[in-house]
Amino acid sequence: MTTGARLGAVLLLAVPAIGLGRTLHVDRNHPAAANANPGTEQEPLLTIQRAADLAQPGDTIRIHTGVYRETVQPPRGGAAGQPIVYQGDPEGGTVIRGSVAWPAQWSTSDAHAGYTAPIDFLLDADYNPYALALNVCNNYRALPVRPVTSDTQTVVATTGQLFVNAEPYRQVAAVSDLVPQTWMVARDGEHIHLRMPDGASPDDARIEVTTRKHLFMPQHRGFGYIHLRHLVFEHGSPPGPFPQRGMVSTRTGHHWVIEHCVFAHSMTVGLDCGREGYAKTFAGVYDSEEYERDNNETRFEAHGHIVRYNRFAHNGVCGLAVYRIRNAIFYGNTFENNAYILQFAAPGRKQSDAYRTGRMCWNEYGGFKSHGFRDSVLVGNLFTGNYRGLFLDTEFNGALVSANVFLRNHANSLILERCWTDDAQTYVINNIFIENSENDVRTMDLSRTTLAHNLFIKNRELTDYDLEYYDLNRSAPVYFQFNYRPGIRRTSRPTYRISVLGNRVLNNVFLRQTATAIVLPPDDLPDPLRPYYRDNRFDYNVIDAPQFGIHRYAFYDTIRRRITGLREVGFDVWRNEMGNGTHSTVYDPGTLGTIRALDGPAIELDLKEAFFALETEDIPRRRTDFFGKPVPRGASLPGPFIDLKPGKQRLAVWPVPVDDARVETLIREERIQELL
Repeated sequence: MTTGARLGAVLLLAVPAIGLGRTLHVDRNHPAAANANPGTEQEPLLTIQRAADLAQPGDTIRIHTGVYRETVQPPRGGAAGQPIVYQGDPEGGTVIRGSVAWPAQWSTSDAHAGYTAPIDFLLDADYNPYALALNVCNNYRALPVRPVTSDTQTVVATTGQLFVNAEPYRQVAAVSDLVPQTWMVARDGEHIHLRMPDGASPDDARIEVTTRKHLFMPQHRGFGYIHLRHLVFEHGSPPGPFPQRGMVSTRTGHHWVIEHCVFAHSMTVGLDCGREGYAKTFAGVYDSEEYERDNNETRFEAHGHIVRYNRFAHNGVCGLAVYRIRNAIFYGNTFENNAYILQFAAPGRKQSDAYRTGRMCWNEYGGFKSHGFRDSVLVGNLFTGNYRGLFLDTEFNGALVSANVFLRNHANSLILERCWTDDAQTYVINNIFIENSENDVRTMDLSRTTLAHNLFIKNRELTDYDLEYYDLNRSAPVYFQFNYRPGIRRTSRPTYRISVLGNRVLNNVFLRQTATAIVLPPDDLPDPLRPYYRDNRFDYNVIDAPQFGIHRYAFYDTIRRRITGLREVGFDVWRNEMGNGTHSTVYDPGTLGTIRALDGPAIELDLKEAFFALETEDIPRRRTDFFGKPVPRGASLPGPFIDLKPGKQRLAVWPVPVDDARVETLIREERIQELL
């Protein structure tokens, strides 16, 4: 069974034919398939790469059902109105896989009650994932960790993966950590140790190991108008996760359409849609100087992508990663159980120890992780079961995050870190957060962001596992903080200094919160720092929480700040001290009604008349509600819905319909923010 089948069907919609070129057929299971064929349905090609070599703008490559174990490197892109389309079977089953079957010669080992075998499968000459660390602390460079040459050397996990009967086994770093359904690379770097379930033998199992760095990646940077459709990409071992290049990479391309695909079980990044990296010293990121010069490097800007109706699942670090992009949209996607590497420590080890040594030392992870997400849109996506959901980092001015559902994620659902303080507002509106374990929205050094008309339902109490690494105050649904000392400059831009300025948290509904509702920096910063924390408004919210939080800070050098504590106070004290919340309402189910989460995902509302008399503030940028219904100007109901009625009703909150044709028009005209 393929990963696509195991993960469930990807939403299938009718997609019109694009382009007027020929169709090239690839069918590895056809008895007459050969790369010398013309590529007709009766005489198909054997490999996708051969079709990519032949395809010209306007052509469609029809990839029939089958498992294709290859790295596809297109030598060219398409053109406006004439994309090159790579299309799998709409019914599923077209799989591009980065692993190989491994008929290993296993022998038993009493030392760890398991089996061992020499690494005798074929590896690329310049890339061995079983010798490279998942840790990337070494100045973001590939870090060889096998063979282990010293008894004092820390043994860490590698970028390799192993699957038994199509199920991923967990990699551990030490023989003592081997338990059933785990494996590790031996200290000599030449053997693999495997622990099967009790009584099972690997000789009776189908074992696959990852060997490929990438599965789909253009030969050069900057190609445009490539479409990927109805394809399953799985079992990748990209390095990194920086340079930020995934199992599938657009290589700083533009105007790609990626739809109805599955990206699963990449050890690091599933799909990257940005510039890959910022330094030419990253091996393989940039092309030759001649290519860069002849093709005008200034055109190498990631923009115009449409990424819709895909599933990103079980990727180790990021389901989807972006390093600098503009005028792009991501909608209707599912991000499920990504960044899983950070979730599990070996038995008996603290999670924090696993994070720092045993598994990975890296902070850039999540279902969706970006640096530089400018003037782009995330709408109608489902984030569920991720270690982190959505992480927008550094320079996301003009971004719009709307109508997404964040459901039962293990840590932060949404992180917003260090946005520039220019005139472009960031909007987080009409989203639903349901039963997440840590902060629903966590911010660091954030300015000029509007968080409005969102619904927060039952931020879960932290488990013992969560508390092992996180403080209880981090269970607050909205958490603002300084990550560095206010006022210091963190980039070469003279206008950008660490600040928390001009943020607005308005018209949200917070229900059944278990701890602090909103945590803010202190309002009594020392005089030299006060200009960097001002003009922040938190009002017209409906709140059900026992307490509110105010940080205590200490500033012990010119760069760092330290949180020395958290004052947890009642709403009246918090409102008076912070000068905010005058028009907010403390939620009383007896007078306002109830809202609860259902599976589906769905929510059930039983609202009383008093709810409809609550005050809100007009948000002109909010043109539609959660379901895309036009919002009349003037005050409206708190939360993401505009046409609720008193009494009981049930609302399915995912998927959310989006007008595909309008998306394509707005992307083409670089007006994608007008979608909502």
